[in-house]
Amino acid sequence: MDYQPPPLPPTPLPYATTGAPPPGESLNLAMLAGAVAAALGAVAWATLTVVTDRRFGVAAIAVGALVGYAVHRFGRGTSMKFAVAAAFWAVVGCAAGNLLSTCYVVGKLVNLGTFEVLQLLLRKGALFDALRETSSAMDVVFYIFAVVQAFRFVRRDPAL
Repeated sequence: MDYQPPPLPPTPLPYATTGAPPPGESLNLAMLAGAVAAALGAVAWATLTVVTDRRFGVAAIAVGALVGYAVHRFGRGTSMKFAVAAAFWAVVGCAAGNLLSTCYVVGKLVNLGTFEVLQLLLRKGALFDALRETSSAMDVVFYIFAVVQAFRFVRRDPAL
């Protein structure tokens, strides 16, 4: 008779296949961190534009990196839903940065403050129209770079 070892007990399924989130993972916290990072990035971008009197599309990459880092760091997730959240907030941060700098320039021309111009655009429902009119194809290219950067920060190996 040949000796046969007893069968191994079944291994428990990892959390990724059971649908349960990994320990410490929080999409809500990731969304909050992404929103805060997008707002900070937008203000930094607008400030850079106002101080230098130039628009830097490369700032979009920095906004995307900031948002991706915040979502990854505070949400503690690397799944696709975290990457999509980071990409969303990166685009919002970039658009807000462009919009704030546009509001500053327009406000300077008509002797109004940046937030007064922003309030007027909001009241008139012309926020997206203003963004569309003042954006170029290169802005879209840099927005895509921002999305890629945010996505990469979230989907990177957690051990890094």
